[in-house]
Amino acid sequence: MWGTYLVIFILLVHSSYAYIDPGTGGIIIGSFWQTIVAVLGAVIAFLIINPVKNIIKRLKNSKK
Repeated sequence: MWGTYLVIFILLVHSSYAYIDPGTGGIIIGSFWQTIVAVLGAVIAFLIINPVKNIIKRLKNSKK
């Protein structure tokens, strides 16, 4: 339902005549950069932490 309203709104809007200052571009690039770094950090942490956890579990189980 909301998708239909959104499509109708986008089709009916002509132009906005808005001014985008140079600082806005920096903010947009910065937000994309932060998102990319966060996703890569999460993936790398997942790839590093899981094997380390498995090694620790094996060491704990082998001591028993």
